Amino acid sequence: MGRFLGRFWAKCVFVGWIVLSASGCAGPASAQDEHPDLVRGKLSNGLAYVILPMAEADSVSFRLMVRVGSQAEDAENRGIAHFVEHMAFRSTRNFADGEIDKVMARAGGTYGRDHNAFTGRWTTTYHLDLPSRETATIARGLDWLRDVGDGQLFRPEEVNAERGVVLAERLDRLRSGDATDEQETSFHFRPEDSLTPAGSVATLNALTPEDLKAFHAKWYRPDRSVLIVTGDVDATEMAAELERRLGGWAGAGARPQMPTSPAPEPPDTAVALVLTPGRLPAQSLACRNTPSAEDDDYDPADELRETLLLSIVNQRLSRAAAATPGVYYLGLEGPAWYETRQVTCVRATHAPQKGLEGLGLAQASLRSFAAEGPTRAEIDAAVASQRALARGARTSYANATSAEMADELVGYEEYGRPFLAPHQTMRQISRVASSLNADDLVAAFEALWPDATPPTLSIEDDGVTPPVVLASWRAGAVAPLAASFPPPEPLTFDF
Repeated sequence: MGRFLGRFWAKCVFVGWIVLSASGCAGPASAQDEHPDLVRGKLSNGLAYVILPMAEADSVSFRLMVRVGSQAEDAENRGIAHFVEHMAFRSTRNFADGEIDKVMARAGGTYGRDHNAFTGRWTTTYHLDLPSRETATIARGLDWLRDVGDGQLFRPEEVNAERGVVLAERLDRLRSGDATDEQETSFHFRPEDSLTPAGSVATLNALTPEDLKAFHAKWYRPDRSVLIVTGDVDATEMAAELERRLGGWAGAGARPQMPTSPAPEPPDTAVALVLTPGRLPAQSLACRNTPSAEDDDYDPADELRETLLLSIVNQRLSRAAAATPGVYYLGLEGPAWYETRQVTCVRATHAPQKGLEGLGLAQASLRSFAAEGPTRAEIDAAVASQRALARGARTSYANATSAEMADELVGYEEYGRPFLAPHQTMRQISRVASSLNADDLVAAFEALWPDATPPTLSIEDDGVTPPVVLASWRAGAVAPLAASFPPPEPLTFDF
């Protein structure tokens, strides 16, 4: 049975993920300044591969990431990418219906934990974790991954049987707040949050085996895919085995391009939406929609500065929420990127009748930061936190399983970011920290949250109206700057 978690639809259970940016997936990361053990290459058919040998691992893991998801769908076939993913676990060229599960079981693998797949907005990823590096088992696993690429059969009786599974999964994962989510994300010009792989009952019922075949043939191509391998392998031997097992997979016709998202246009003045309470806890948002920089070149220093900025700002917002009964969470969420625009939001989760207070607290904290900037102590604490995470990665990477490292690499491939060893990350942090100052972070904040840009405001509460929401925000914009909430006192125990 499948499961929907966050923005990703899975055949079974969630293993781990990094959330995608709204603009989709970048291309493969450059090998420059990457983990010294990482090996990148391409097969003769254009299939990119990434191999991370792990001498201490006693297992081998594969992740086949195909760059197709719900972004490739239209109104007539919503849900087809997820449906195709499900069919890979039915009959394929080399495996009768259910046989791949038996192969995995004989190898010591568990369906759902070691053998799974996930569909997102931009990618579909197939997971295969083998408990040993036994040659015959690896060969059979790679044969199945090849079948995922060009050996799915889409037999009518199996399509009809799996349709019920997909529909049941969709129904199982729907929750009472979905309608509110849809209304909220549309209002805030964030269509990426509502373009889920779920599809609709009507489109899922109408899809035919021929529809699934055509979608699969168009999008499942080696030149739109990457294969990640981690574990107890020799990189040279594994690359040769990948060529033998998957080098014959070929795409037909011209390589398709994923449709782009429309750039959301902001309102000319502040606007407000009052939502009927439909979630516990309720949540309210203030978002700003601004032009994004034209230069899309990845700069790790810029990314680290943004990480430090969000860490400092969210520490302040967390203290404000902790000191206010009925406001459970306040957080500034990094931008959703489009081709030419970005949308940044501050979110409040709160008790009933606390939406205005929650957004007012967030507004006051953000205004104070923009006016005063961070303290040196806040900057030092944020840098120290990033260094601690990098130091911790040395231990976590050294003790990670092949499956955990494969999942980690999937996230980096999704972003098109270089995968660094912990010591490389430490060096990067030191380079940025050596010249970082408060003015840098204030400038970064103003780019994310420009005061001159009219916000969109949504309140999930009874007893308020859009004019009241707008009046409250306007009053907050000219109120005297509030003092920052102090850090909590350390806990002490009298033993």
